[in-house]
Amino acid sequence: MGLTLKGMADLVGLHWNSIARMERGEMTISEPVARFVRLLGTLKRKRK
Repeated sequence: MGLTLKGMADLVGLHWNSIARMERGEMTISEPVARFVRLLGTLKRKRK
């Protein structure tokens, strides 16, 4: 998506370290966050 950890964290309202922990599998991704990330991906594809 071209976002930094901090950029993604700011968008979903989490601390950047939480995003890093999710990426490493140390923390589960909540359903609302997963839905929002899918929405961001969909919107980005439509803009191209």
